Amino acid sequence: MPDIDVTAMTDEQIEQYAHQQITACGVPGEDPAGLILALQNMTARDQAMRDPYWHDLVSQEATAFREREERIARERHQEWEWS
Repeated sequence: MPDIDVTAMTDEQIEQYAHQQITACGVPGEDPAGLILALQNMTARDQAMRDPYWHDLVSQEATAFREREERIARERHQEWEWS
């Protein structure tokens, strides 16, 4: 696939693009639903991450997840040392 910015596309343009790419890959009868959904999700994520509220919320959740994983890893390491 060529490098293209789907975040600036409308849903209709995304659908047309997906059909074109499937045809270009040599499988014109293939269902484009999965590709369309992936492209729309990518667009929605990009738009959400531009919003400061959602960006901060995602960043906070990512930090909390990383801290939980690090704590669990430390606890497992301590359990291993004690055994």
